[in-house]
Amino acid sequence: MLGKRLPDGQQPLAGLIQANDGNFYGTTSKGGTFNYNYGTVFQITPAGALTTLHSFNGTDGFQPSGALIQASDGNLYGTTSWGGAYGLSYNGTIFKITPTGTFTTLYNFCSQVNCADGRWPLAALIQGSDGNFYGTTTAGGAYDTKCSNHGCGTIFQMTPGGVLTTLHSFCAQLGCSDGVGQIAGLIQATDGNFYGTTEGGVFTPCSPSKCGTVFEITPKGTLAVLHGFNTIDGAQPVSGLLQAPDGSFYGTTDRGGTYAQGTIFRLAVAPTVKLWATSLAFGVQALNEASAAKTVTLANSGSAVLTIKNVTIAGSNFAISANACAGAELIPLKNCQISVTFTATTFGKQTGTLTFTDNAADSPQTIQLSGIGVEPATMLPAAANYGTATVGTVSAPKVFTLTNNQSMTLSNISVSATGDFAISATTCANTLLAKNKCTISVTFTPTTTGKRAGQLIVNDNASNNPQIPTLQGTGK
Repeated sequence: MLGKRLPDGQQPLAGLIQANDGNFYGTTSKGGTFNYNYGTVFQITPAGALTTLHSFNGTDGFQPSGALIQASDGNLYGTTSWGGAYGLSYNGTIFKITPTGTFTTLYNFCSQVNCADGRWPLAALIQGSDGNFYGTTTAGGAYDTKCSNHGCGTIFQMTPGGVLTTLHSFCAQLGCSDGVGQIAGLIQATDGNFYGTTEGGVFTPCSPSKCGTVFEITPKGTLAVLHGFNTIDGAQPVSGLLQAPDGSFYGTTDRGGTYAQGTIFRLAVAPTVKLWATSLAFGVQALNEASAAKTVTLANSGSAVLTIKNVTIAGSNFAISANACAGAELIPLKNCQISVTFTATTFGKQTGTLTFTDNAADSPQTIQLSGIGVEPATMLPAAANYGTATVGTVSAPKVFTLTNNQSMTLSNISVSATGDFAISATTCANTLLAKNKCTISVTFTPTTTGKRAGQLIVNDNASNNPQIPTLQGTGK
């Protein structure tokens, strides 16, 4: 019947779906009321009674090649590969039709300059868990000059109301390593992300179109190439993927393989978290003063997109000062960083945890945090015993260390000793830089027999001024 107009349609390329009313729905790529080349949408009962619900007229699209889907609202949604409001070329549309035949064009492709929004959708839509629709175009996109001036294809999201967002334009990467030519549709996997194939891209043995890819894309539009075919393992996958209960993806390639006649493949992918530190130790920190930040790097060392859902901190003395990880979507080999500070509110050791929650199998991952609260300025040792010495003789010196635990300079420093004790040497000047130390050497010269006592007195501008170690010795 080639060339003859058939009102009920002809050449149905896509399969049927059974709707929740028990009837079957499908499309024909040609035939219909208006033109041999335009096609129809039809309903057929289980008993075989067929009703043509819509005949395409060109301006509302024509030649649907992908199957219909029934959305959560009960309506049917589909694509046409040609036509629409912007010409009868291979632009295409997205449409909605009720089971009773009320037809609405939701989106006309090639509405943007150089078809940056995509053109020529060949595959069926899917409805995501968020209620939006997701799909692919085989041509068009932002990189129209890289694929014979027709664009390399796109992945898009569309709301039920028809607002379309281009999530990714293919051939954005050097040498089209992100793929080109999306003939098949997407699937949404158990992790909530979408997976699909491109006919071309990455390796060159299949020149000029190259060999094709398997990719993952998040609802936010982060795309990762999971595998590039090289003819040995197959080439040009034109059908979609299936996720099996084992979590792996299965599919076919049209060409390549041992006998150059195509392959069946399985691809197991998973994100993996690598932390460049398992603990952060802040050491001593002056009370009520924030430490310098310490940074942790988290990397995706796996083979799929790592989505970091949340980053939390436990322990009131620790705080996140910079966070590039929460909500991040890391493709394999990419990383993010997070910075943490410590503010001691009590004396002694304080602990906490930094926790990452993500889609890796070992989530959550935890980093241990620790710090020690101390006075702003400390003098060690806090006491010294010189033992027994002969009256009038000078003992060997004992060394005391003054530490500035603050992040500011310690100033107005003065040192003195009382009793039979004297300062023999010191490296302590009038000021002591932040986080620095100086020393004071003190000798004992008993002036009489018996127990002798004194103090080393250090004055400064710290809030715990003065620092006073106690000194004792015995004269004989």
